[in-house]
Amino acid sequence: MRKTDNIMAFTHTHPNRGGNQESFSGTDAKFVKNSGIPYFVRTPRNDIRFLSVRRASGISPLDWRKPVRGNSICRSSVDCSGL
Repeated sequence: MRKTDNIMAFTHTHPNRGGNQESFSGTDAKFVKNSGIPYFVRTPRNDIRFLSVRRASGISPLDWRKPVRGNSICRSSVDCSGL
């Protein structure tokens, strides 16, 4: 990566083992809020969810232990079944 490159978003996947894997963690939300960079996550159910800086910034630090749903990009204009 060059110094002139801009990071537009981060992404990661959730494994299919225990806990709430269909949402962002509070740690993810805290990261988005503090970095100012949105996040995508691929869930075990093949959903791709998006957490915006605006949404993360509205979460109280008291709620960072709770899962954050974010918005699915697969339900409206994107078919994620084959990705």
